[in-house]
Amino acid sequence: MLHKLLKLLSLFAYQAILFIAYLKNLFFSTSFKLDYNLKNKKIAFFEKNTPNVSSTGERLFLELYAHMKRHSEVSFFIKNNERKQESNDYALNVMEIKITRPIFSRKILIENEYFFVRSPESFIYLIALSFLLFVRPRIIYYSTDIFSKRFKEEFKNNGSLSSFFYSYYYKLNEPLIWKLSEFCLSNREDEELIIKKYNENTSVVPVRVFSNFPKIEIKNFTRKTGKVIDFLFIGGAGNTPNISAMNFVFDELISYFEENLVRDYVIHVVGSGWKDFLNNMQYYSENVVIHGVVTDDGLQCIYNQCLFSLAPLKYGSGVKGKVIEAMYHSLVVITTPVGVEGIKCNTLNSFKTAREMTEECNRVINSENYWLQTVTGYQEYLLDSYSISSLDKGLRI
Repeated sequence: MLHKLLKLLSLFAYQAILFIAYLKNLFFSTSFKLDYNLKNKKIAFFEKNTPNVSSTGERLFLELYAHMKRHSEVSFFIKNNERKQESNDYALNVMEIKITRPIFSRKILIENEYFFVRSPESFIYLIALSFLLFVRPRIIYYSTDIFSKRFKEEFKNNGSLSSFFYSYYYKLNEPLIWKLSEFCLSNREDEELIIKKYNENTSVVPVRVFSNFPKIEIKNFTRKTGKVIDFLFIGGAGNTPNISAMNFVFDELISYFEENLVRDYVIHVVGSGWKDFLNNMQYYSENVVIHGVVTDDGLQCIYNQCLFSLAPLKYGSGVKGKVIEAMYHSLVVITTPVGVEGIKCNTLNSFKTAREMTEECNRVINSENYWLQTVTGYQEYLLDSYSISSLDKGLRI
């Protein structure tokens, strides 16, 4: 109880500093003129915790960090290094920046021309730090989600009081964050329009950048449509939209598969926390295999094995990275209207019920031409919208 009270007090304290910073900026500061050329600049990336690739949003931020290395001198800073960094293929040396090291922190805030920040919590902490150290950093805010929308939809689905609180908490502070940013990035055109109401310096960037697309071969379809059909569910149990999706899989989808799917099947679950979650929920199926957190090479092997990707999301904002990556690997995505938001691909279909999803799976399994048309459409869309040139265009490079 004491821990929750202290967290609530800290939220109000950070919110107060954010509001004061906004008023100060509104009445007393002359605005910077942002030159949209980020080449050959000194740029810092900032996250509240050590990033890891098991979180889709954090992985996207790391990939943006890697991309900016091609154009500028970049570094990565965090508030604390308490989180255990899981094994990944990213060589990332992070440094801590905090109020207990004021001279070092102020130097970092002054030396770097721009700060890339991904989450509201990270933004508010950086603003609080700069406010206390009498510095104004030039922040580029990367909005992988509109959190007020996400928690509003979450509350509609689960009635959680914390979701209700955070929907209004973010509704209050996200517009302030957008206004205080020198520049904003979004993954979706519709969300870009929302942010642009508060900051005209906003553009769209793809959530991923792809090259060297896997070749689409009929022999892969033949290999994957044998006696057993492999499905992939990817995402950690610490994410509430993923939990809701997993509940749907066990409560509804598996029973439809058992009765109506034209082949035997296996669902491969990749992500942290699922063994404990399934035990606590007393979910069990001999057709579900829990892999936990895997390496990039391990995940690639699972992609090569699977025909379908399951993403039955009921809520969430931003473009779903797991959907885009499945499309890149030519897995047919079985998802909902929420899962396709922001993705304008004609062959990416969405479904509202377990019956519709099962029917789509059978349609794919029974038709080589339908599978080929679907995954070819995926690749054509990604080639057009998820290239390095589209990312550089969004970054104004």
